[in-house]
Amino acid sequence: MNIQLSSKGKIIKAAFTEFSRFGYTACGVRQIAATAGTSLGLVNHHFKSKKRLGCTIISLFWDYLDEQIAPHVDINDNPLLFDAIANRAQNQFYLNGSFRQFYLDSLRDGIYYDAFFYTESKLLPFMKKKYVFPDDTDLILLYNRIVPYTIEQTLVLRKEKGDFPSVSYNDLPFFITRSALERFVPAEDIIAADQEARQIVPFILNNLAEIPSDEFIFRKCCEGAGE
Repeated sequence: MNIQLSSKGKIIKAAFTEFSRFGYTACGVRQIAATAGTSLGLVNHHFKSKKRLGCTIISLFWDYLDEQIAPHVDINDNPLLFDAIANRAQNQFYLNGSFRQFYLDSLRDGIYYDAFFYTESKLLPFMKKKYVFPDDTDLILLYNRIVPYTIEQTLVLRKEKGDFPSVSYNDLPFFITRSALERFVPAEDIIAADQEARQIVPFILNNLAEIPSDEFIFRKCCEGAGE
C-alpha cells in the first residue's frame, strides 16, 4: 500500500527521526521542519509549540507500542499483564535505543509529565473490571498519574547520576508498576504480572521498529493526533 503522508504526517515522522538522533533539548523545530520538507510556520500551525510536538510523539509511541502488545495479551482479559508489558517494553525501548536522550530530556524538562498527565488512561476502565478501585477520583489521579510519574522520573534521572547502584535498570519497570497499583491490586498479582512480562517483552522489542511506519502515522493523523 502506497501511503502519501500529509504535511502533518511528514512533520510527525520527521519529529520521530530527529528526536531519535538528537534528543528533545538539542533538536530545534526548524530542524524538524527541514527534515519534513515543510515550513516552520506549518509546524507551528499543526502543533503550536515544540513542547506540544514532543508530547504528541510520546503519546503516539504509547499507541504504537499498544498495537504491538495486543497480539500477545488482551487488555480486556488481563489489563494488569498488559500494563506490566507496556511499562517494561517502553522503559527498555527508551533506555537501550536511539530515543534514550529524548526520554531523559523529556523526563527532565516536564515533556513526559505533560504527555502522561493529559493522555486519557486506556488501562483504568479495564482494571476497574478486575479489581476494586475507590470512587475517589483524586486518589486515583494521585496513584495512577502523579505517583508513577514521580517514581519513574526520580529513579531514572537519579540512576543517571549514579544513585541507587543496587537497583538495576531492568528492575525499574517493576517499581513503577507497583507504585501505581499497589494500593488497589494484590502484591502477588503485580509480581506475577511482572515475571510474565519479562518473558514476553523481548519478543515485542525484537519486532518493534524505532520509527513507526507511514501507515501507522497516516492512521493517527486521520484520528487527529496532536489536536
